[in-house]
Amino acid sequence: MPAPPLTNTLVTIYVNTAVPLTRDNIKSNVWFADTDGDIIDDHGTGGTVENYLTEIKKNGNVTWVGAVQDIRAYPSDYVLITGIDMSNGNQNKINLSAMPSSPANGNPTHINGRVTGNASPLPMSYTISIRVGRIDSNGQRITQDLTIDPRLRIIN
Repeated sequence: MPAPPLTNTLVTIYVNTAVPLTRDNIKSNVWFADTDGDIIDDHGTGGTVENYLTEIKKNGNVTWVGAVQDIRAYPSDYVLITGIDMSNGNQNKINLSAMPSSPANGNPTHINGRVTGNASPLPMSYTISIRVGRIDSNGQRITQDLTIDPRLRIIN
């Protein structure tokens, strides 16, 4: 059982940039962590992105940020959160702000949301869009846009 969430929650998406990423392997190269101490990954601990659940408090704030899993080994790599899609009737439950425009260069590296929905025992699915990139030896940016689908649950 996760620790009770704080009023403000930070969700960090760690991406393994050491491997060529595809839509097929992104789920096995992502770790999630949040301020409640929840950490889940697909590297032998049995978690899956679809089952990663962040509990957020009604009237609280949530922030999503991307990070390179091993920044020391890959200092020219980066992970940007380029969008949060609260579909399936969940659009009014979190008021999103600081949404970066496309391209994400020079825009916010994170997305903030204010939790406006009511508490519910049911988790809701959503989609996080990320841009994984690296700056090559010529100073050129090489980027790839990918999506992942974790879950949120609003509690009192």
